[in-house]
Amino acid sequence: MVIYVGIDGFPDFVDVEQSSFPKDYTDLLAQHFKMARFKPATLFGAPVNSWTRIEVGLEDTNSPNRSQLLGTLHESRIEEPST
Repeated sequence: MVIYVGIDGFPDFVDVEQSSFPKDYTDLLAQHFKMARFKPATLFGAPVNSWTRIEVGLEDTNSPNRSQLLGTLHESRIEEPST
């Protein structure tokens, strides 16, 4: 993902650079990143617009060797891991 974060912390632009995921999955993923809020970059103590790149991958959540469950992406929300 390539994200242009505005000074307010909200993404002004989200793009999937390259993916082996199905298009409907990458569209959903991009939509969730568009709803996220980020800490804006700063320059001399003031917030500035900035580009950031985030790599997204899949993990096998059914593996018996898995020590910690990560959050789960659902169509309507991102669900935090239960403890």
